[in-house]
Amino acid sequence: TSPWVQPGAYTVRLIADGKTLTQPLKIVMDPRVKTSMADLEEQFKISKNIYDDLLRATSAMHEITVLREQLEAKSKQAPVASAGDSIESKLDRIAGREQEERGRRGGPSGPATLGSVRTQLARVEHEIQNADEAPTASQVEAYQIASKPLDSLLEQWNQLKQNDLKELNLSLERAHLPLLRLDTRGIDHGVEDQIELGDED
Repeated sequence: TSPWVQPGAYTVRLIADGKTLTQPLKIVMDPRVKTSMADLEEQFKISKNIYDDLLRATSAMHEITVLREQLEAKSKQAPVASAGDSIESKLDRIAGREQEERGRRGGPSGPATLGSVRTQLARVEHEIQNADEAPTASQVEAYQIASKPLDSLLEQWNQLKQNDLKELNLSLERAHLPLLRLDTRGIDHGVEDQIELGDED
């Protein structure tokens, strides 16, 4: 789920209990691979861009998962009951319906969502990283197409947080009820970070 590191000298750093330990690490290319460093650098550059986009989408998906869980848990509370459906419908348009995104195969079948964008980006990254060579023009184009909706979807999510979620929390505060908080530390990352690539192999 992340790019192959390029050949070179690295330092591994472990920070724990106020202490920092370092260890040098040298990465060498498989001698059977004859790909030029320029091509490997191009592969890494595109792969890292995809990886960064995946992190942005995944971070938003984590927050949305937490919000959905809280909306469901507090669905009987009056402020949530009156606003929950509206927020949930917006979440569906931004992130996709959870069941649909987990079971989706092939290409996107409707408007782009964070879930479908993540899947398409992961497929392109997997394809680019599958061989030690520069990405093809079609792979670069596939990345550009897959990533195009991401900024708009993330902006919609930020607007929902700044408007809908803020307004709902104000209603909860007036009712002296606990606020909704997007604390993602408690989610199961082993489940949430999985991306189903489908049966392309």
